[in-house]
Amino acid sequence: MQVLPNEEFQYGIQVTNIGNFVDTVQLVPHMSVSTTMNDSSIWNLHSTVGSMEVEVNASEVLLISQMIPFAWEDSIATITYKIFSAGYELGEFEVTLEVQKTARWHVNLANSDLEILPGGDTIQVEVVQLGNAPSVPYFTKSGQGWNTTLPDGVLMEPGQTELIDIYVESPNNAIAGEVNIVKIRVSDGVGQGLEEFEIPVRVSASPNFNLNASQTWFVSEEGGYPLAWMENTGNTMSHVTIALENLPVGWNISGEQTTSLSPHEVRGIPFEIIPPTEWDKQSLTIDLRITHPELGTYLESITVEYSNISFATSPVLSGSAGSIQAFTLHTGSSATDEITTVGTTMNQEEYRVVLEDGVNFGTVSSATDTIQFVSIGSPLPEVSASCQFITNVFQDLGRTPLTGTVVSCSVTGDTDDQTRLTFIASTNTGQSIPLDAGSFTIQRNESRVVNLSVAQWDPIPGQLIIRIVGYDGNGVEVVSIETTQVSRQSNWNVGIASFSATGDLDIAITRTNYDVLSNVNCVLTVTSSTSSYRVERIVDVEGSQFAPIVKIKNPGISDKESLSATIGCDSPFDIDDNSEDDTATAIYVEEGESLVTTNNLLWGTVVTILVVGIYALVMQRKDAQTLQELIRTKPKTSKPQKEKVERVIDDIEDDISIEHIQEEVEFEVENSPLIEEIPEVESDLSPSGRLDTIRQELNPDEEIVETTSIEDRMSKFFD
Repeated sequence: MQVLPNEEFQYGIQVTNIGNFVDTVQLVPHMSVSTTMNDSSIWNLHSTVGSMEVEVNASEVLLISQMIPFAWEDSIATITYKIFSAGYELGEFEVTLEVQKTARWHVNLANSDLEILPGGDTIQVEVVQLGNAPSVPYFTKSGQGWNTTLPDGVLMEPGQTELIDIYVESPNNAIAGEVNIVKIRVSDGVGQGLEEFEIPVRVSASPNFNLNASQTWFVSEEGGYPLAWMENTGNTMSHVTIALENLPVGWNISGEQTTSLSPHEVRGIPFEIIPPTEWDKQSLTIDLRITHPELGTYLESITVEYSNISFATSPVLSGSAGSIQAFTLHTGSSATDEITTVGTTMNQEEYRVVLEDGVNFGTVSSATDTIQFVSIGSPLPEVSASCQFITNVFQDLGRTPLTGTVVSCSVTGDTDDQTRLTFIASTNTGQSIPLDAGSFTIQRNESRVVNLSVAQWDPIPGQLIIRIVGYDGNGVEVVSIETTQVSRQSNWNVGIASFSATGDLDIAITRTNYDVLSNVNCVLTVTSSTSSYRVERIVDVEGSQFAPIVKIKNPGISDKESLSATIGCDSPFDIDDNSEDDTATAIYVEEGESLVTTNNLLWGTVVTILVVGIYALVMQRKDAQTLQELIRTKPKTSKPQKEKVERVIDDIEDDISIEHIQEEVEFEVENSPLIEEIPEVESDLSPSGRLDTIRQELNPDEEIVETTSIEDRMSKFFD
């Protein structure tokens, strides 16, 4: 069986009881190991393994766990198991464990000095062989960063360590404290055990300083600055003090006598000397002394001479090549038009110079004297870049916050110097677009791709011009791109709720969160698919309290035309949350007689009233005829009597309501052929009530019970 070092290997052995009684079994192991000479690994054999009671012809699997030490490749351990049961040795068998190869490496930085000098230096790191087979490490550089020179590997046994030298080529102008990550890969010769390690190297402080001075310092009656300059050629800040020795009494110094210079900065002496009024204009020699706290003292002897023109500011002009610097003069009694210069332009008493690469001298002359100035131009790193916006990255701008890469740039570094490339993103509205990372260090001769990303950028709605500009370390524009995009709004909707096209066109509008549409034009457009009909209406979606309904009267189109209505708003509100309700269709139907109209309802009401009225009139006439017949056939009563008549009738009122009435009426009939007295009773003045009263008068002794319901009487009438 094949095993790996430094692992716990588990396996199982099945035992079967082939005897004729229940029994247990024990496996007693013994080990022998075959390995190479330098392999000092120690194998610890597992203990005896026993089973539970095993039934006849039954089986049990015994689980075994064997720890594999850090053994070298091809080491072989043979385990011999003796089988014991019921105190008897029944036999033995062997299990072979063969160790396979593993490859692994480690770089130990604990004891390494990782500081390097500007321009390049060597560091030492410790490589550890963590595999289990002798192998030669193979080193390669990974990723970007400063150039490195890696050594060839030597054969290393498992567990062995070796110190290797790595040369890191840092830029000449690298600043003290600057850190760069060197990435290296380590594997064996066939690529097994590949490991990548990051080594942070730091540029150590390396102070250096230069003093350059002309042998002559020209001074007029008003004073003058010297043609002398300091240069910090180290990679740390230089804080220096400046003094003049042997300066006669009465001479004054105007300016600063202490200054600080950044790495690689060039600066003129920051003061001038002013002679006393009684100076006889004779030459004198003074000493210019500059003291550096780490490098000591720098001394220059300079001769002071009189000139009718001198420098009112330092004649040392330094900066990036192509930049403009200026100086001014003490002209004294000389007229300005008498002064000539070479390589300068005049602007409001300033003499301006365009700096060229390197150290260049120029002259200023009057009628009698000539003085010199110096321009020192530093070359600009020639970094180049080409950028483009990611396709469709602004498709949902404003509707959802934008997160991710928006611009990809291909960058090529300077051939000699490291530079820094900084990107700034903004819009035409003055809004700054926050970039996740906007500044990148580009190594010399490096070619790489840098991506510009944003996180949760959510601009206000409107049309935007998005501009990306890249600047080098000197503020010079390297690349710029721009694009015009529209930022839209989310969480609002305008659509068509319904479209009716019978006679007139009625389009109902639906709206959600329409407050954002203040001062925004929305247009409803209706077109026909079978004719040239087209009409547009401006819809005030935000201004009305209720959702608007657009009505187009008499469209003047043919019957059965297919119409389409679409509503849309001006940009940036041309896309809402639901585009499906922006359009609705309908088939136009010419206006005709409707089954139910307002006129029909009016006529129906009138006819109903007439029918009910006619019915009431007919019923009254029938009741009158019945009463007349009763009067003709009823004989007179001979003597007076009192009768109690109880009747129940259905009273039909003018509004055809039904009311159940029970009355008790008493009246007395006197024996008089001509006069009949009837007691006053509360009378029902409705037509039906008057008819009932007449019946009572004609038939005082008859109990009348009307049982016919009004529904039956209505049915008889219409039959």
